[in-house]
Amino acid sequence: MLQKVLSKQLLAQQALHNPALLLSLNNRRTFASGTKLAKFDYLDPLQLEDLLTEDEKMVRDAARDFAQDKLMSRVRKAYNEESFDPEIMKEMGA
Repeated sequence: MLQKVLSKQLLAQQALHNPALLLSLNNRRTFASGTKLAKFDYLDPLQLEDLLTEDEKMVRDAARDFAQDKLMSRVRKAYNEESFDPEIMKEMGA
């Protein structure tokens, strides 16, 4: 038992200097009951995606597409010119 604890401590010390080792250690972590930890999703850390209905996902996707297709180039241009186009607010529904 003591040897097992010491080997874990040694691995932890080595992991501080080797990020790849740290990631491999995290992938092996389990609860005391033996249940594996869920893999962490950096893009959705709170797993909000799972809470959205299909309609909410469609609204989110439509808003993202509008912002990327219609607004992004105009916003960049306005930022570079230090100006503001009030027409953008009308298009967004304000």
